[in-house]
Amino acid sequence: MTELSTTRNASDIGLIVQGVLIFLSAVIGVVGYYVQGRLKSKEKKEEELMRQAMHIRELKLKKINEKLMLFLAPCSQLCFNLVTHKGYFYDYAEKIYPEEWKRWKEVKSEWGSYGKGEYNKSWTFVGEEIEKTMKENPDIEFSKRYRQCMRILVYEFALPASKLIQQYGQSLSVRGDKDKYKKRFPW
Repeated sequence: MTELSTTRNASDIGLIVQGVLIFLSAVIGVVGYYVQGRLKSKEKKEEELMRQAMHIRELKLKKINEKLMLFLAPCSQLCFNLVTHKGYFYDYAEKIYPEEWKRWKEVKSEWGSYGKGEYNKSWTFVGEEIEKTMKENPDIEFSKRYRQCMRILVYEFALPASKLIQQYGQSLSVRGDKDKYKKRFPW
């Protein structure tokens, strides 16, 4: 009988161990399923946040692209054309009136640089001397080209650029505080 009881005890111990192992594997499976669910939930939240961030970036990029297409590109081209045509006319004026043009450039150079903000008013386009000649002789070729150039500069380039600036000029601007502006620019 003792042999039979030890066999049963060993068998019982084996069954107990087997049961404990099955229970542990079930617990590990449940814990693994729970952990996996949490990880998937966290991953879905991260994906949603990334999707939202990407959507916001796309909206900002679309807005910037729209401003480039509606304002910056056309306005830049109009200003480039304005400066180019003005330069062509300056070359023509220098060719027709070389001495007067040289004197005008000397006077203009004494004022400083417009680009550096040293002056911003020029009451004459080609110098008082050349303008006086054009007023005295309005029918000469140079006077006609001057008026033609002025019409092109104003009507073809400056007015459309002005309209674009008025319509879209502040669309990308970040408005500051009124008090800070008054402190920075007290006049």
